[in-house]
Amino acid sequence: MTAVAEAAGITRPVIYKFFATRDALLAGVLDDFVADLGGRYHAALAGSLGAPMDRIAQAFIEASCDAIAARGAGPWRLLYARGADVAAAALGRAALHRLLAPWLPRIGELTGLPPARVELLVAIVVASGGAALDGWIEGRMRRRDAVQVATRVVTALLRELSRR
Repeated sequence: MTAVAEAAGITRPVIYKFFATRDALLAGVLDDFVADLGGRYHAALAGSLGAPMDRIAQAFIEASCDAIAARGAGPWRLLYARGADVAAAALGRAALHRLLAPWLPRIGELTGLPPARVELLVAIVVASGGAALDGWIEGRMRRRDAVQVATRVVTALLRELSRR
Protein backbone atom coordinates (compact mmCIF):
# COMPACT_ATOMS: atom_id res chain seq x y z
CA MET A 1 0.00 0.00 0.00
CA THR A 2 2.92 2.34 0.66
CA ALA A 3 4.25 1.92 -2.88
CA VAL A 4 0.76 2.45 -4.33
CA ALA A 5 0.29 5.60 -2.28
CA GLU A 6 3.67 6.96 -3.37
CA ALA A 7 2.97 6.17 -7.04
CA ALA A 8 -0.43 7.88 -6.83
CA GLY A 9 0.96 10.87 -4.95
CA ILE A 10 -1.36 10.37 -2.00
CA THR A 11 -1.09 9.08 1.55
CA ARG A 12 -1.83 5.57 2.74
CA PRO A 13 -4.88 6.70 4.75
CA VAL A 14 -6.46 7.96 1.53
CA ILE A 15 -6.05 4.51 -0.04
CA TYR A 16 -7.48 2.84 3.05
CA LYS A 17 -10.48 5.15 2.88
CA PHE A 18 -11.47 3.46 -0.41
CA PHE A 19 -9.82 0.04 -0.06
CA ALA A 20 -9.77 -1.52 3.39
CA THR A 21 -7.26 -4.20 2.44
CA ARG A 22 -4.71 -5.05 -0.21
CA ASP A 23 -7.08 -7.69 -1.55
CA ALA A 24 -9.84 -5.07 -1.88
CA LEU A 25 -7.44 -2.89 -3.87
CA LEU A 26 -6.49 -5.82 -6.13
CA ALA A 27 -10.18 -6.67 -6.62
CA GLY A 28 -10.89 -3.07 -7.57
CA VAL A 29 -8.05 -3.01 -10.10
CA LEU A 30 -9.25 -6.32 -11.57
CA ASP A 31 -12.89 -5.20 -11.71
CA ASP A 32 -11.88 -2.05 -13.56
CA PHE A 33 -9.72 -3.98 -16.01
CA VAL A 34 -12.36 -6.66 -16.64
CA ALA A 35 -14.99 -3.99 -17.31
CA ASP A 36 -12.70 -2.25 -19.78
CA LEU A 37 -11.63 -5.47 -21.47
CA GLY A 38 -15.21 -6.77 -21.64
CA GLY A 39 -16.31 -3.58 -23.40
CA ARG A 40 -13.44 -3.89 -25.84
CA TYR A 41 -14.36 -7.53 -26.53
CA HIS A 42 -17.96 -6.59 -27.30
CA ALA A 43 -16.75 -3.89 -29.68
CA ALA A 44 -14.35 -6.39 -31.29
CA LEU A 45 -17.18 -8.82 -31.85
CA ALA A 46 -19.48 -6.15 -33.27
CA GLY A 47 -16.74 -4.99 -35.62
CA SER A 48 -15.89 -8.46 -36.88
CA LEU A 49 -19.30 -10.09 -37.27
CA GLY A 50 -19.41 -12.22 -40.37
CA ALA A 51 -15.63 -12.17 -40.78
CA PRO A 52 -13.51 -15.32 -41.03
CA MET A 53 -12.41 -16.90 -37.74
CA ASP A 54 -8.87 -15.53 -37.96
CA ARG A 55 -10.15 -11.93 -38.31
CA ILE A 56 -12.45 -12.39 -35.30
CA ALA A 57 -9.59 -13.85 -33.26
CA GLN A 58 -7.34 -10.97 -34.29
CA ALA A 59 -10.00 -8.44 -33.27
CA PHE A 60 -10.16 -9.95 -29.76
CA ILE A 61 -6.37 -10.11 -29.51
CA GLU A 62 -6.04 -6.46 -30.58
CA ALA A 63 -8.69 -5.57 -27.99
CA SER A 64 -6.60 -7.33 -25.34
CA CYS A 65 -3.50 -5.42 -26.44
CA ASP A 66 -5.38 -2.12 -26.39
CA ALA A 67 -6.56 -2.79 -22.82
CA ILE A 68 -3.03 -3.71 -21.73
CA ALA A 69 -1.64 -0.57 -23.38
CA ALA A 70 -4.30 1.58 -21.69
CA ARG A 71 -4.27 0.00 -18.22
CA GLY A 72 -0.86 -1.60 -17.95
CA ALA A 73 0.19 -5.23 -17.85
CA GLY A 74 -0.37 -5.65 -14.11
CA PRO A 75 -4.09 -6.43 -14.21
CA TRP A 76 -3.60 -8.66 -17.27
CA ARG A 77 -0.98 -10.68 -15.40
CA LEU A 78 -3.23 -10.90 -12.35
CA LEU A 79 -5.85 -12.66 -14.50
CA TYR A 80 -3.39 -15.53 -14.92
CA ALA A 81 -1.68 -15.30 -11.55
CA ARG A 82 -0.21 -18.47 -10.18
CA GLY A 83 2.32 -18.83 -7.45
CA ALA A 84 2.93 -18.02 -3.83
CA ASP A 85 0.33 -15.26 -3.47
CA VAL A 86 -2.68 -17.54 -3.24
CA ALA A 87 -5.13 -14.72 -2.48
CA ALA A 88 -4.06 -12.64 -5.50
CA ALA A 89 -4.17 -15.71 -7.74
CA ALA A 90 -7.70 -16.53 -6.57
CA LEU A 91 -8.85 -12.96 -7.21
CA GLY A 92 -7.31 -13.07 -10.68
CA ARG A 93 -8.90 -16.39 -11.61
CA ALA A 94 -12.29 -15.20 -10.34
CA ALA A 95 -12.00 -12.04 -12.46
CA LEU A 96 -11.01 -14.08 -15.52
CA HIS A 97 -14.02 -16.32 -14.94
CA ARG A 98 -16.33 -13.26 -14.78
CA LEU A 99 -14.83 -11.98 -18.01
CA LEU A 100 -15.23 -15.26 -19.91
CA ALA A 101 -18.49 -16.64 -18.45
CA PRO A 102 -20.84 -14.64 -20.71
CA TRP A 103 -19.02 -15.92 -23.81
CA LEU A 104 -19.13 -19.63 -22.96
CA PRO A 105 -22.75 -20.40 -24.00
CA ARG A 106 -22.29 -18.73 -27.39
CA ILE A 107 -19.03 -20.58 -27.98
CA GLY A 108 -20.89 -23.79 -27.13
CA GLU A 109 -23.55 -22.96 -29.72
CA LEU A 110 -20.96 -22.16 -32.38
CA THR A 111 -18.84 -25.23 -31.76
CA GLY A 112 -21.51 -27.72 -30.78
CA LEU A 113 -19.38 -28.73 -27.80
CA PRO A 114 -20.75 -29.58 -24.35
CA PRO A 115 -20.13 -27.00 -21.56
CA ALA A 116 -17.19 -28.84 -19.95
CA ARG A 117 -15.42 -29.10 -23.30
CA VAL A 118 -16.12 -25.44 -24.05
CA GLU A 119 -14.50 -24.43 -20.76
CA LEU A 120 -11.43 -26.53 -21.58
CA LEU A 121 -11.25 -25.10 -25.09
CA VAL A 122 -11.49 -21.53 -23.79
CA ALA A 123 -8.86 -22.16 -21.10
CA ILE A 124 -6.42 -23.54 -23.68
CA VAL A 125 -7.10 -20.75 -26.18
CA VAL A 126 -6.76 -18.01 -23.55
CA ALA A 127 -3.54 -19.49 -22.17
CA SER A 128 -1.93 -19.82 -25.58
CA GLY A 129 -3.00 -16.37 -26.75
CA GLY A 130 -1.83 -14.89 -23.47
CA ALA A 131 1.53 -16.62 -23.78
CA ALA A 132 2.02 -15.06 -27.21
CA LEU A 133 1.14 -11.62 -25.87
CA ASP A 134 3.64 -12.08 -23.04
CA GLY A 135 6.35 -11.81 -25.70
CA TRP A 136 5.16 -8.27 -26.42
CA ILE A 137 4.56 -7.34 -22.76
CA GLU A 138 8.06 -8.50 -21.81
CA GLY A 139 9.67 -6.67 -24.74
CA ARG A 140 10.83 -9.77 -26.62
CA MET A 141 8.80 -8.94 -29.72
CA ARG A 142 6.87 -6.12 -31.29
CA ARG A 143 3.14 -5.88 -30.69
CA ARG A 144 2.39 -6.55 -34.36
CA ASP A 145 4.40 -9.77 -34.27
CA ALA A 146 2.83 -10.92 -31.01
CA VAL A 147 -0.66 -10.28 -32.41
CA GLN A 148 0.21 -12.26 -35.53
CA VAL A 149 1.53 -15.22 -33.51
CA ALA A 150 -1.42 -15.12 -31.10
CA THR A 151 -3.89 -14.95 -33.99
CA ARG A 152 -2.36 -17.95 -35.72
CA VAL A 153 -2.23 -20.01 -32.54
CA VAL A 154 -5.73 -19.11 -31.37
CA THR A 155 -7.25 -19.71 -34.81
CA ALA A 156 -5.53 -23.09 -35.16
CA LEU A 157 -6.66 -24.17 -31.70
CA LEU A 158 -10.23 -23.06 -32.27
CA ARG A 159 -10.40 -24.94 -35.54
CA GLU A 160 -8.82 -28.09 -34.16
CA LEU A 161 -10.44 -28.25 -30.74
CA SER A 162 -13.93 -27.35 -31.89
CA ARG A 163 -14.12 -30.31 -34.25
CA ARG A 164 -16.75 -32.75 -33.14
